[in-house]
Order: sequence, then C-alpha cells, then structure tokens
Amino acid sequence: MDYKVVSTYLDSIPSFTGEPAGLHPFLNAIDVMQPAIQRLSGKPKQVINAISNSSWEVVKSTLVTHFDEPETETRLME
Repeated sequence: MDYKVVSTYLDSIPSFTGEPAGLHPFLNAIDVMQPAIQRLSGKPKQVINAISNSSWEVVKSTLVTHFDEPETETRLME
C-alpha cells in the first residue's frame, strides 16, 4: 500500500466548519473512506469500535440534520 497516496487523499478532505455549502463535499469525501474501515477485523476493528459508539451513518445523519440547507417547497418539487 502506498501510504503517501492515502496521506495525500486524507489531506484533500475538506474541513467542515458548519457552513451548509461545505457539508456535502465533506460527507462525500468521508463516504469514500468507509470501504477501508469496513475491511478492519479482529483487534483493529475492536479498537476502532471502542473509540466511537456512533456509527458513521449516525454521525452523517446528525450532521445533515443540523447543518444541511433547509428544503424549500420549490426545491422539494424539483
């Protein structure tokens, strides 16, 4: 594995400061990493599970609930 490539990718993940316009680029960048996390097993998986009692889906849903732009009637009808 080329750790430099992984490091470069991680550095490219945008920061999220709470601005609605930055939410989905951040979520999309993190979603790309989920398959890598799913490949963990045994002790590494236990360690990762121990540091967070919330799944990515729970974290993602919470971010969307609190920071996504509110849906307008016009946008919902599109």
